[in-house]
Amino acid sequence: MILITTSRRPTQRIRSFIKDLARSIPNAVKRNRGKASTEDLCIEAVARGLPRVLIVERWKGNPGMLRFILAAPRLCEQIRIAFILKGITLSREIGLKSRRKTDKRELIIAAPSNAGKESQTLCEELAFCLGEHIAVEHINISRKPEGYEEYSVLALTAWNQGWKFTFYDGETWDETGPRFTIKGVWTFGKA
Repeated sequence: MILITTSRRPTQRIRSFIKDLARSIPNAVKRNRGKASTEDLCIEAVARGLPRVLIVERWKGNPGMLRFILAAPRLCEQIRIAFILKGITLSREIGLKSRRKTDKRELIIAAPSNAGKESQTLCEELAFCLGEHIAVEHINISRKPEGYEEYSVLALTAWNQGWKFTFYDGETWDETGPRFTIKGVWTFGKA
């Protein structure tokens, strides 16, 4: 599904965040970046059969931006959308007991049924960046929904001060991964 890595000089908090993301997103692979260029990351993603690369960028020592790259055999193209993070909460800070990788095969993004147009657009952009086959569903997330037992669910839980996302297990509706808040979306043209 996706290769997850860091910017060039990650802090311990960024490394912990990508480890939590790799455990929560089905079929995700974590890689330590080292001196690898974005082209090297694309080549590795193609070799592993992964169509996308997620780079967690640093801002003042914390995860600051989620940047996505499409990986193709002879092409490395940056997706022209980046998500600016306002804050994150790691799994260990939430107090989650389970630290194992998810056994789910699919990820679904859940937008509340009363979400506005801007929130719906953000969920669709995030779904596109994470993968081609990720669906955005309107779900009442205040109680356990039916029919999502096979999925790992990334749910939009609040959107007052930014858009807060939380990972859930679709079967038990227990929180399974880190929380992160997106304060903005940065769109940019070709370089």
